[in-house]
Parts: sequence; C-alpha cells; structure tokens
Amino acid sequence: MNIFKVLASGKKPINEEQMSSILAWFLHPQMEHGLGHELLSRFIASISGDCGKLTNTADNLRNRLRGEAVSDFGMELEEYVTTAFIDMLISIDDWKIAVENKLYPGSTMENQLTKEYNGLIAKYENKTCVLVYLVPTDDFGELHQQVQCEYDSFDKAKLRSGDFIKLMTWQESNAGYPSVISILEDLLRDEAAGKTEPISDYARHTIKALIMFIRGGFSGYDYERINLQNEVYDKIKVSDILSKTSGFIGIKSGIAGLIGLSSDDMKSRAYQYSDSEISVKPNWVSVDDFKQIYLWKTQDVPPVIKWDRTKLNAKVLYTIVSACSATQSLYIGIKGGLRALESMEADTIRESAWQLSATDDPPSSQWISGDRYKSIYEKKFPV
Repeated sequence: MNIFKVLASGKKPINEEQMSSILAWFLHPQMEHGLGHELLSRFIASISGDCGKLTNTADNLRNRLRGEAVSDFGMELEEYVTTAFIDMLISIDDWKIAVENKLYPGSTMENQLTKEYNGLIAKYENKTCVLVYLVPTDDFGELHQQVQCEYDSFDKAKLRSGDFIKLMTWQESNAGYPSVISILEDLLRDEAAGKTEPISDYARHTIKALIMFIRGGFSGYDYERINLQNEVYDKIKVSDILSKTSGFIGIKSGIAGLIGLSSDDMKSRAYQYSDSEISVKPNWVSVDDFKQIYLWKTQDVPPVIKWDRTKLNAKVLYTIVSACSATQSLYIGIKGGLRALESMEADTIRESAWQLSATDDPPSSQWISGDRYKSIYEKKFPV
C-alpha cells in the first residue's frame, strides 16, 4: 500500500496545500520521522547554488544531533504576505525561504512569483529572502511551457542584494534543476552506504512511497470515477455499441480497464454511453477504439488504434505490444530510454505508467520499440 496514493484516490485529486504539508513534515527536524535535520539540510543545500552563506547554513544543520532543538528555526504554511499567500515559509538563521508549490502546470498564475516576492520583502525587510519555485516536469524531465513562462517573467533585476530566486522540480529535471526526488533518493543511497545515520523502517518506506507518488504525477489508485459531476448517461449493450459510428463509452480505468476484461465479461456487461465530445475525460473510450478492442478480446484480431502518446501502466503496455507489434510500429516513451528500463527494479516497473505511440519512427532516443520493451519486460517478469 502507498498511503499517498490512497489519499489521492478520492473524488478530488491531491492539492498543493496537502503536498506542501507533506513536504513540510519531512523538512521539520522535530517531527516523528526521526530524520532530524537531515532532509532540511539537504533541501537548503540543493537550493543554495553558489551562495556560500546559505551553504554554510546547510552544513551547520548537518552537524546538529537529530533530537537537538532548533531555536532559530520556523516552518509556516500558507503564510500571508500582504499581496499573496506563500505555500511554505522556512525561517532559519537570517533567512526566509519561501516555497511556491505547483503540482500541475495548469495551476500556474500570471505574476504570482512577483507578487509573492514583493510581499515577502515588505514583511521581512531585515531578512535575506529566497523564493523557491517548486514545479512539476513532464514525463521526460522537461518543464511545462506555462511553468517556464511564469519563471521567465520574474524580473530578477529587481531582487535585493543577497536575495535570489531558485527553480526546483518535484521530478527529475533534464536541465539539472534540484529536485525533491533526487534529494530523497540521495538520502536513501547514502543511508544504505553508511554515509548518514540509520533511518527507521517506517521513515524509509514512507520516503519510498513518496518517491513513487511523485514519479507517478501525484495520482491515486484507479477507482471508478466516471460520474464525477453527477452526470447521468444511458447504459447500452455491446450489440448497440457495435452498431454506432460515433460517441464514447464509459468504463472504469478507461482503455486499460477495457483491455483487462475477459471476453465473456466484455460481452455481457452494459456500458455508459455519450454522444458528446468528452474524450478528454478519464475513463472514456471512443466507440471506434471500443470496437477494435472488442474484436481483439473476442476474435483475437489485434487492434489498430492511434495510440497518440496514450499513458498506460507497464503491464497493459506489455499486453498491447505483445498483441500488436506485428501489425503496428509501437514505441514506449521512458525517461532515460532503453538503458533506464534495463536498470529499473521490477517493483518500479510494476508501479510505472508510460506513454505509448504508434508511429513509424521513435520521437526521440528515449522511446523504446515495442519488441525491445516486450523482451526486457519478460526478463523482469519471467512467465
């Protein structure tokens, strides 16, 4: 069980305030995780860059005992600074480290960083201020355009002497930005190598769960979510679907759920149907794709579907490429490409989801052919 995925499995996705609280819990040296100042020190070191003064603050924290009180430390969530609310504010020595947290690129707000910095220096005019912009990356470690635009719009020429802004990512970044995942993974590696104090089993497993949750894009377990807005749709039988030429079919887990059905189950059940354009909603499959998968499940005819960067879990991807590689040129997009998949642990593969594309040529070197993916998957999970 991954407790973070459980929390994100309700009607609404996990939000920025909740993830800020989770990160603040890990960074606070007095919390029950027993890590003391370890993660706080690593977090501060990762954002310090070439600022020697902040680096010294991080180094001094590493030398403190885990249970030692920190009289000069403060952690605030949703701190009000006249012109904005700051998601997380860390106070240490003469520093005020403000963190603006984004989980989804669509939540980016224009000039938000400027408003937060102006409010921060107005409220703490005698402190040195750092503004950390904590953002997601896409599946290949690139910044989303909305995120990049907001960061670039911040006028760095207006920073006071000693102040600075730092971009940080939740997932790994190709551009080399510090990331939360990297900090957590480095801690686990150092602990395993005896380079830091031992971590309790509880803390270690919680960190691993958080890493997988972040890497999975903060998504929960895939329960039924068809009627999120209380819409009522007609239910129709397979025979009626096969006679239609357009529309969408509602099914738990969408196309992955449909593929997971047995042929008998697929034939016997009734499905929600809509003739409106709702393909962007989760758990809906076009009538054309439904027909393709129905023929596959009932008559063993490999489906020919567009697979336009459709994101599916590793097992479903294996099922698809096993059936369709002979009739379609398929590629799976994995950050790091073939080498990354070959070195990946089986548990990581099992919990991962990647994009599938049907195209004559791979979009980049990070895309693996269906046949190569199938071969490596079978080595990781022998039949």
